[in-house]
Amino acid sequence: MKLWRYNRPLEILGQRYRLDGVLGSGGMADVCLAWDEHDAHEVAIKVIKPNDLDQQTLDRFLKEAAQVARWRHPNILRIYGDVRLELLDVRQGSIVPYIVMEYARNGDLQKRLRPGTAYPFSQTLTIFEQLCEAVSYAHAQGVIHRDLKPLNILFRALPDGSEQMVLSDFGLAVEKDASHFTFAAGGTLPYMAPEQLRGQAEAASDIFALGVILYQLCTGRLPFRRSLVDLRRRDPLPTPPRPGMLNSLLPPELDAVIMQALSEQPQQRYPDALDFWAAIQEVVSASTIAAISRREALRRTLSNPSMQAMPDSSSGMEATNALPRVTRSSHPSQPGLRSRRDTRRIPAMPGNTAHLPAMQAQVGSDIIEIGNRQTGRQQAIQARSQQTGRRTAIQARSQQTGGQAVLSNRGPITPSDSEQSAMPRDSSASHRSQPLSIAEPDEMLPMPGTPSTRQHSAPGQPVTTGTRKAASVSRRWLIGGGILVLMPILGLLFVLIAPGLGLIHSNKVTVTINPLSQTITDSQNIQLVNGPTNTQQLQAPGHTISINSLPQNQTVQGTGHKHTNGTVARGMLTFLNGSFNPFSVSTAITIPGPNGVQFLTDGPFTIPANDPNTKLLGKVTVPAHATQIGAQGNIQALAINQACCTQGNFVAVKNTAAFTGGQDAQDYTFVQQGDVDAVVKTLAQGLESSTRSALGQQVPAGEQLLTESVQCQPTVKTEQPVGDKGHNVTSTKATVTLTCSGTSYNKEAVQKLVQTRLQQKALATLGTGYAQVGSLQTTETSATTQSGALLSLLTTSSGRWTYQLSESQQEHLREELAGKQVTVAQNLINGQKGVATAFISMGENGASGSNNTAILPTDPSAITIIIRQP
Repeated sequence: MKLWRYNRPLEILGQRYRLDGVLGSGGMADVCLAWDEHDAHEVAIKVIKPNDLDQQTLDRFLKEAAQVARWRHPNILRIYGDVRLELLDVRQGSIVPYIVMEYARNGDLQKRLRPGTAYPFSQTLTIFEQLCEAVSYAHAQGVIHRDLKPLNILFRALPDGSEQMVLSDFGLAVEKDASHFTFAAGGTLPYMAPEQLRGQAEAASDIFALGVILYQLCTGRLPFRRSLVDLRRRDPLPTPPRPGMLNSLLPPELDAVIMQALSEQPQQRYPDALDFWAAIQEVVSASTIAAISRREALRRTLSNPSMQAMPDSSSGMEATNALPRVTRSSHPSQPGLRSRRDTRRIPAMPGNTAHLPAMQAQVGSDIIEIGNRQTGRQQAIQARSQQTGRRTAIQARSQQTGGQAVLSNRGPITPSDSEQSAMPRDSSASHRSQPLSIAEPDEMLPMPGTPSTRQHSAPGQPVTTGTRKAASVSRRWLIGGGILVLMPILGLLFVLIAPGLGLIHSNKVTVTINPLSQTITDSQNIQLVNGPTNTQQLQAPGHTISINSLPQNQTVQGTGHKHTNGTVARGMLTFLNGSFNPFSVSTAITIPGPNGVQFLTDGPFTIPANDPNTKLLGKVTVPAHATQIGAQGNIQALAINQACCTQGNFVAVKNTAAFTGGQDAQDYTFVQQGDVDAVVKTLAQGLESSTRSALGQQVPAGEQLLTESVQCQPTVKTEQPVGDKGHNVTSTKATVTLTCSGTSYNKEAVQKLVQTRLQQKALATLGTGYAQVGSLQTTETSATTQSGALLSLLTTSSGRWTYQLSESQQEHLREELAGKQVTVAQNLINGQKGVATAFISMGENGASGSNNTAILPTDPSAITIIIRQP
């Protein structure tokens, strides 16, 4: 087939899922049947419609996959992994999100419902128990479904030909921890709780939807009729009719159970789905289920003339609604029924043959009733026969036919209830299965071809002996022919009803056992070491490996910029006085210097006089600066050495030290660290893929690389200094080398170590007799470096262990069950070690026996034990 998206035909998704047909279409997605060419099995694929692909829809799609993909529950539809994306157009970025799911071959519950018609009661309980298990599991995972309805209840086909209910479509589900928030009013109107209509979903909202579904299955109609107007209303819910008013076959106590689930206030409903199921078990017994199933079958039979094998209403049979109502008082609870959180199931009648045992039991009961009333009918006929003088002939014919029926054009006559109750229960099969209809003598007809010898005499004239004999012969022929016609019919009815009446016990019994099963999980820190150590922790072989990439270089352009103002050079001037008098300078004076630069003293000063005793010149040193801004004021020592200041030239000046600090004004560029980091990041990203690949090639033989432990670090070198150095640096060359390191380990050794520890924990937790089923699920989440350069690998593992009943245990159980009543046998099985649930099926077709007083075969070899594996 071709699924069109963005004007493109899709025939295969993910290069492995071939689309074969459309299973259904909803508001936001199409569901297609597909063939998985990789695993060679059928799957269902949910594909978002392009017109509805917005962020809200995609988020809902992602949430549905993420919530359910990790779950493993037998009554929840499997989802294979997270949402997948199919890229259709690279240029336009057109993508198609889809989810791959399990294909439930047997369709959904909605298609099986008929408006106005209740669903078969035994099948209703089987489906509802599994539905409660699924909802309770989802709530335990912290998820509220919000869209429970028959359309989302699917049926998985099992290899043995049976089927199993699975819950689907968690697209509207929300987390319980977030249930105090207000959500959009998502769901399906007839099944939405009052608080859900206001956008306030909680776990009790799913309990309300379960109540609506059970009400619909039991009555054939919905308890509430809603429209979009109800989304804006805040009025209390109208009280729906009690289910028993719509279906008189239901146990009266079941009404209160269903109505509690439909309570207006969430806190008044059941706290958990399994509490709802436990309440149903309290009011419904196995015998009640069997009785309701028989009456349902009889009602269906009477409503379909082609299936009626019994007389119609004109022959005197009571109508279906006149059947006695079976209540808890007449059918106490069976010991096999489970309480809350128990896993034993109520025996359910087979769905496709439910009408057969019901027809057998009801038809047999009617035949016994008719047969038991023959005494009163015979007495009435005998009385009339005495009046007409023909009693002797009728008695003679009754003896010749062995008490069987004489053909008549009148229907059977039934006795009173007191006469019926007085009949013994151990009557012979032939007596119980033969209805009696005796014709009065004046209604007898001659056999075809026989001359009529009956003469109508005038009043007062006797009838001749020849006439009486001819009439007697005709009646014998008629009676004999009737017997020949009735015998095959009565024989067939006896074969059908005898097992239901307990007259024939089946010589084959099947005991189906669901053994106890438990998931064991374990988390361990395993040290990955290169060689043995003295530590007492769990250890497995491991190595730390690293590799360097080839260097990559690139020119880095500087983006830093700075402006500097010019400065003057500064230094000290020394003045010498050769006169015998001091010389004073009242203001700053200018001293010429080299290159036309002049220097100015910073203020007035006085030069001491020459000392005549020591012959030393007067001397003073004062600060001065260049008058021009710039580096030209920077002069060396003694660049100034000259006479000054007076006409007599007795004062000299010189700079004994250099003048410095003069700087020209300038703008300059330099390379910043951010400029280098941006180039390094680009180079490192280009090197990482090839370096990681090269690292994988360094893994020792027999080991594998722990991806989470790989880390890559760049090493950088630059030709020019980085940062503001006070001068112009427009660019520099950066060279990058990437070093990647990681941990490799022996995965097989880790798996064996984890499996051994998990098996030890299972033995310590469960004891002996349990065995692992399926494969272990192991994940390695992280690796950290500990002291001594040891690496610690955190592992999480889980597996399922199921109790194994050995052949000797099964043989011993068969010997114990042989010759026991069903009730006693059920208790024996339930008391066996390692048994979670079990049920006994009697007969060729494996139907659950509803007669708890039935006796199992005394031959152990006639008892078959089937152990179901999870």
